[in-house]
Amino acid sequence: MPLSTGSISANTVANGLFAGIVAESDGVSVTSNKIFASARGIIFFASVPAIQSNTITNSKIGIDFACNADPNVHSNIIMDAGTALNLVPSAITTSNTYFNVGTIRTGGCS
Repeated sequence: MPLSTGSISANTVANGLFAGIVAESDGVSVTSNKIFASARGIIFFASVPAIQSNTITNSKIGIDFACNADPNVHSNIIMDAGTALNLVPSAITTSNTYFNVGTIRTGGCS
């Protein structure tokens, strides 16, 4: 199966029942989106997609790593979320901005 490439950029997404944006390929970047009131702002199922400069507001989970060790998640703003970063592998460090977030980071990945 060929690698998908491209970008999901500069969109406004609201009320995603599962997620505002789902990234399933390393070759797809997710940048400069505005995501509101979704169960998860962004979830990804790949190891290196760029997840950068997004604003996620009023979601249960801001960014769900789904135990993928992606070092390219940074410069996002997460506001009014129960959990900012979910299922983050312990070796991953990330720099984002958080406002009114219940839990910054959860792990649980083996």
